[in-house]
Amino acid sequence: MSLIIFLYIIAFCIFHYAVAIFFRKKFGIKYDRKTLVATLLFLIVSISIFSFASIESNPWKVSLVEDKIYWLVLITFGSYALIQFMVWSFYSLLRHYELTRLPRFTFNIFGLILFILTVVLSAKYFFSLDLAAFLVTSTVISAIVGLSVQDTLSNLFAGVSLQSEAPFNIGEWVFLGGQEGKVVDQNWRSLTLLSRENHRITLPNKMVAQDMIINYSRPTPRQIHIFDVGLDYSHPPNEVKNILNKLLNDMSEVTIDEVAFPFVKEYADSGIIYSLKFWIEDYGQVPFVQDKVLSRLWYVLNRKNIKIPYTINELLVQMVDAEAKEKEHTYNKAKVIQELKDFEWLSNLNEKQLGLLSEKAWLESYAKGETLITQGNEGDSMGIIISGQVDILIKNPEEVDVKVADKTRGDFFGEMSLLTGNPRSATIKAAVDTTVVVMDKKAFTEILLKEPSLLDIFVNALESNQSALAKVIEDFSKQENVKEPGRIILMRRIRSYLKIPS
Repeated sequence: MSLIIFLYIIAFCIFHYAVAIFFRKKFGIKYDRKTLVATLLFLIVSISIFSFASIESNPWKVSLVEDKIYWLVLITFGSYALIQFMVWSFYSLLRHYELTRLPRFTFNIFGLILFILTVVLSAKYFFSLDLAAFLVTSTVISAIVGLSVQDTLSNLFAGVSLQSEAPFNIGEWVFLGGQEGKVVDQNWRSLTLLSRENHRITLPNKMVAQDMIINYSRPTPRQIHIFDVGLDYSHPPNEVKNILNKLLNDMSEVTIDEVAFPFVKEYADSGIIYSLKFWIEDYGQVPFVQDKVLSRLWYVLNRKNIKIPYTINELLVQMVDAEAKEKEHTYNKAKVIQELKDFEWLSNLNEKQLGLLSEKAWLESYAKGETLITQGNEGDSMGIIISGQVDILIKNPEEVDVKVADKTRGDFFGEMSLLTGNPRSATIKAAVDTTVVVMDKKAFTEILLKEPSLLDIFVNALESNQSALAKVIEDFSKQENVKEPGRIILMRRIRSYLKIPS
């Protein structure tokens, strides 16, 4: 019989190890160190007891089956190993399938209660233990021990209280004890947070239970985030708010609605303070989302010539600002001329023509992911890429944007809307940080009135885009009901739209 029991113990340990390997390969669940220690300890104790009992010369001359102490020791260590194994396996599976967000501590409490009951009932069975007397003795001992471990017990009961109220779960972002972080563990003594700097912060349960708790993941992970930005007084607030609204609407990482939107917060000494208020889907992503919003904000404000003011004397600002604007204009004009010279389709322009283009055109910078133009919108400007890359997107029958091509340095876009007034035929989005030279209808008309020969250069460039050009000419031919060479039809339509005499 002793041999059979010993074989059962060996089989349990082998089964335990096999389950651990299966969990790691099937679910990617790492083996728990406490469970491993409990099982190895049980195996070592079992081998020791069976070895000692099988020795003929042992001083007690008592067999394993006859000695109740042997049985109690085996049951104690065996139940501990089995309960640890059950707690680990059930908890790991529930967490893997996201069926619970309770910490391991909760399962450990149930395991501890089950272990104590097993040991007490086993002792009663083997030694006919009087439970009433045992409980009285335990009460006295508990009172003595309790006085010496008050803090430990306070943390234990605080942990139980936190588990019953469940103000947070593993994986949620919280602020407590003056610390912000993600809850990664909770045991009988403490709570562990992981900060944004990847620091592990351990807080005693007693302190957590007494402190104010802010849970950023409830009632849902979707939370409102707010930060302020000061802008110059010279721009109308409604205009600025429209710009900020468009900025946030164009970003997939945030959403705005009637509750969360940009608004004027206050008038400060240096400028108007605007609050950017928007929804984010995960509080843990706040630094990354805020970085993206602020980075893209710079590009938008730069294109709209909206300044973020310094807190310095107003007169000095105006003097420096006027001088800086003049220098910036001269620099941009020289840069546009230099860039346009490098493009093959503009290489034949003389200095006068290049100067005229640079005087009326301007530079705009876009952050990665920003939309330059939107399919179907009205438009009267074109862009020439001087650095970066853009994606050309066309809506499919399901109204989903699909990339059909890309354009890089030297390419242009939006020319059909500029020259003919047609709605935008595609959406253009920056694939990387991109800088373009922009001309609108007014500027382009002024250029052509002063230098009509430039129209031929642009039409020649258009002819390189045969598919788009053919579609436009076909549409114009149907509208005018004439049969003429496509170039003549296109030139006449452009002159008519821009009101340029033949």
